[in-house]
Amino acid sequence: MLRRRFLPLLLAFFALTAQAAPRQVDIVIAHGTVITMAGPNIDDGAVAIDKGDIVAVGKASDIARRFAGREIINARGNAVLPGFVNAHTHVPMTLFRGIADDRDLMDWLQHFIFPAEAKNVDREFVRWGTRLTAAEMIASGTTTIDPDAGASG
Repeated sequence: MLRRRFLPLLLAFFALTAQAAPRQVDIVIAHGTVITMAGPNIDDGAVAIDKGDIVAVGKASDIARRFAGREIINARGNAVLPGFVNAHTHVPMTLFRGIADDRDLMDWLQHFIFPAEAKNVDREFVRWGTRLTAAEMIASGTTTIDPDAGASG
């Protein structure tokens, strides 16, 4: 009789303790609209990130059951999207931004940019232009560039 009474309790106890604790990850971005780029967007979605890798994407409730973030970012009212890719860039030329940029392309290149490059571009110019561009890209969400895309030859 005693065995019958405690057996269901014992089984319930083991069932509860058998559920895995949420996996610890570095960051969970939760409650935003996740832009997946591979299907429908996920409203009230979340992304779990560990050691720089995205380890899970899904509904915030599902991610919360499976992952515990050391840092939790509440993205409610925001879009959560992949980093931007700049596939054509002339990185150090950021320092020439605004020079006669109201001109037609060939006029701008031949009469303003090419002469400015000939007069100003050296190792220091490239170093500081690249640092400025990197800071701007990081601040704007660009995570990937193709530094050779703008190169000729």
